[in-house]
Amino acid sequence: FSEAIRHAPALQEISLVCRRISDVGMKDLSDAIRFAPALQNISLRCREISDEGMKSFSEAIRHSPALPSISLQCREISDDGMKYFSEAIRHAPALQNISLNCEEQMS
Repeated sequence: FSEAIRHAPALQEISLVCRRISDVGMKDLSDAIRFAPALQNISLRCREISDEGMKSFSEAIRHSPALPSISLQCREISDDGMKYFSEAIRHAPALQNISLNCEEQMS
């Protein structure tokens, strides 16, 4: 996936719907985000994202200073996962819209 994104520098939106994304899958997605300078929106809907997955995703957000919009819908994100995300959005100066919808938060 990330290799394909490298050849699509004009990509403006990534939308992913899945039941569960593995740590490797999330790292691959995060690598792709870093190679998409025109990215305007990330929409991610998953049942569960692990702490390691949220850490990778959050690092990608930190390295995407022009990203204006993130939509994250999931059933389960742990407290640590939310801490990674919260810290990352502090370092995202262009971020204008965050849509966050989690049914339950794991401890």
